[in-house]
Amino acid sequence: KNIFPITHLREVYDKMDGIKGRLVREGSKVRFQPDITGPLTIFRWPDTDDLEWGSYFVAGDPTHSTVGDYACAQVLSRRTWEQVAVWRGKTDPNTFGEELAKLGTYYNKAMLTSEIEGPGYATIAKLLHLEYPFIWKHRLADKTPGTFDERWGWSSTFKTKNEAVGNLLKVLVDHDISIHDAKTFSEMKNYVQLPSGSFGNSNQEEHDDTVMALAICVTCILYEAPTLMAYGVGKQRKEQEEREEQEPVWTDWN
Repeated sequence: KNIFPITHLREVYDKMDGIKGRLVREGSKVRFQPDITGPLTIFRWPDTDDLEWGSYFVAGDPTHSTVGDYACAQVLSRRTWEQVAVWRGKTDPNTFGEELAKLGTYYNKAMLTSEIEGPGYATIAKLLHLEYPFIWKHRLADKTPGTFDERWGWSSTFKTKNEAVGNLLKVLVDHDISIHDAKTFSEMKNYVQLPSGSFGNSNQEEHDDTVMALAICVTCILYEAPTLMAYGVGKQRKEQEEREEQEPVWTDWN
């Protein structure tokens, strides 16, 4: 049974080739280096107006090793719900944490998260070691609203996976999201509910890393405060001032 209705999926899918490359650290700065073999595809450059349109969220789905499944990160605009970039490659969980930190920094010090089960534990540990300033803290749907969990990152359980997939389905059928990546479209098209009640791809050769990273990203944005127009200029400007007071993320990273 397909989870995402193909009619709605096609309506929100605006295919773009994007620009392939990788992010390179230069001191405390990060720059994009074009590379046709790179793991990063950019569809929209970071908006320079980070108080208004340039607010982003990065969510990662790590993998255990450099072979087998892919690690994936999805980047969404918190204002427009547009898919602006996708990182997808085979790498170890610690290196993936470094890539997430670079990606978050490049997109205006975006809030970011990673799944923490299995290899994700090492990914979150790397982000904390790097002292990345904006790591999402888990909140549970069945707890008092506004109550933070003790854990950093996204914890995938049977319940929270259902929540994340349900949220992605909701923004899809409401046409609130815009998808550009062909691999994301393909995996969502083949994403089904299995006889066991769990989720996965109907084609066993397919992966679901882009789907889970996107579902986590959507859910975490829903938990976060609205952006400027809905939440007020004062709060956003205060957050910006706090960002500027932060020490450079990469100062002690060799």
